[in-house]
Amino acid sequence: MTNNVKRATINLSVSEIATITQASGIVTPQGWENRSIGGIEISDLMSEVLLTEYAGLLLITSLISDQTIRTAHMIDCAAILYPYQKTLPSTVLILANQLNMCVLVSPYSKFECCYKLTQHLERTRTNAE
Repeated sequence: MTNNVKRATINLSVSEIATITQASGIVTPQGWENRSIGGIEISDLMSEVLLTEYAGLLLITSLISDQTIRTAHMIDCAAILYPYQKTLPSTVLILANQLNMCVLVSPYSKFECCYKLTQHLERTRTNAE
């Protein structure tokens, strides 16, 4: 079965995402600021995240576990954004460092992060037209 869902390509860097969502870089591998975000996946179900066919995604999730880091690594995510100013356990931080994953934490809720990103993308698209 072929997935015929069309996705809009976004062109943001991880540092732009961090600015828009007022996120702090908790795990920041070398060059993290310039990693390109090609799309956004919002889910707490890692089984759904594994179905994505796109690399370079921003994963927005509230699920704090090693599974999140491993899943993001498997699908070649550019970064993971945790909302609600979540405190991450050391096991998650160590694994993210080992796998060279960029991890951000935002003070906003998941909904607010998505809303702010959508507003920014709409403004950018309108200005480009």
